[in-house]
Amino acid sequence: MGEAITIGRLCTGPAINTSLATMAVITGTASDDEINFTNAATTTTAGYFDEGYATISFGTGAGQIFKIQRLPALVSAASSYVYLDDPIVTALDTTSKLDLVQNPNSQVLMTATATLEPVGVSLIGFTTQYYGWLQTRGVSAVYSDATVAAGTWFFNDGSVAGAVDVGTEA
Repeated sequence: MGEAITIGRLCTGPAINTSLATMAVITGTASDDEINFTNAATTTTAGYFDEGYATISFGTGAGQIFKIQRLPALVSAASSYVYLDDPIVTALDTTSKLDLVQNPNSQVLMTATATLEPVGVSLIGFTTQYYGWLQTRGVSAVYSDATVAAGTWFFNDGSVAGAVDVGTEA
């Protein structure tokens, strides 16, 4: 958990670090399980992106998505490697752009930010940096700061941390 979580609250994945998008690829050979790239002006600790995703969003090999096996600590504006669970299908070149996305179930938040991806509802309370299970389907009790009729769909409230609000048809 990225912060303390209250029972029955909607949890979201972490915010996407936009400075780790469209980074320059140096090399990525077909059938290899690593991509060499130039890091943006961001630093992270080792393991921060483990079990997250590496995507090729532009240029040669665009559309490929890979589960990250491990990523060493990132140093600002330096060359680095991302190690993948599966091999690269289409070779990458200097026209390729790499995006790194943290696992949406890592460092979950009970936030009032409506733009973050909902990942589940807490069945118990959690302390910061603890781990546990979130309910992702089925009947659940979820905190709301408004009246929600049974069977109504809902969405992340955006104004109250961990709350849901009534959805309306578009």
